[in-house]
Amino acid sequence: MFAHFALVLVPLLVAGKPMPPSNLQLSTFWIRYSNAQYQAKAAGGGPGGGGSKIAGGSLASQQQFPYQAAIMVNFPDGSGTLCGGSIISTTFVLTAAHCLRGALDATVVVGTNIVSIPTDDKAVEIDVTFHDMLVHPSYDPVNVFNDIAILRLTKTLVLSDKIQPIRLPSRLEAKQELASVDAVVSGWGALNGDEFAEISESLKLELRFVSNPVISNESCEKVFPNMIRESHVCVSGSNGRNACQGDSGGPLTAHLNGETTLIGIVSFGSTEGCEKGLPAVYTRVSYYLNWIEDHTNVKVT
Repeated sequence: MFAHFALVLVPLLVAGKPMPPSNLQLSTFWIRYSNAQYQAKAAGGGPGGGGSKIAGGSLASQQQFPYQAAIMVNFPDGSGTLCGGSIISTTFVLTAAHCLRGALDATVVVGTNIVSIPTDDKAVEIDVTFHDMLVHPSYDPVNVFNDIAILRLTKTLVLSDKIQPIRLPSRLEAKQELASVDAVVSGWGALNGDEFAEISESLKLELRFVSNPVISNESCEKVFPNMIRESHVCVSGSNGRNACQGDSGGPLTAHLNGETTLIGIVSFGSTEGCEKGLPAVYTRVSYYLNWIEDHTNVKVT
């Protein structure tokens, strides 16, 4: 079994907001629970839920991850979720398709290590609608293929030491074998698969990160039979260090040719638990360089 790493929130919609087109369907795979429902699911370790920490992670220092975005997503049924994202230019953020599929609107938060209610006064917030969301047209929510999406920001980001785009792999680096490369994932997700938090009018999540080596897709296939493709990259979950609920869509980075580079997008992991030592699966960014270049202002070298 596998689960997406998304954090469920209480209903966030307000009256008077426009509804998306009728052909914009909600995912039947990615389940969002109301507060009462996901509290009851806490012992099951299934999709949904969340807490305040990446599994086995360390607190991030200020400006350590200036490319990190938080995305608070609202859905037409009144539910919501928290996902991560990566700034790739002053007007575009990269995230997971399962975070945005069927979404009504979202708020993108950058420039801070704290996701909070009330809002951190250091944060930059940008509201976007479903018109600004591009989910990969071939996204398959059952087999979790093409789990990638683009958010177009409605305001241009002002770059600073707290807000910077992440470098994408070059076309030459796209051919590089990543197995055994040390990779870093960052996010506001849970400490473990059994940790669930009641999200209410008061919330404070601190950014955390963890490092583990990339493993071969062949090794990953043994954990997730018939699910791993060349469009995936897998990272070891050894020593309980892993992405977890709430980290979906967030960045996986590695040093390529001496530069911090975005190599993956948090996609899914095992329902046995984030801290159980099993690998996590990411969308391989290098596989989608042409698609990203075609739909953003980012030029791939």
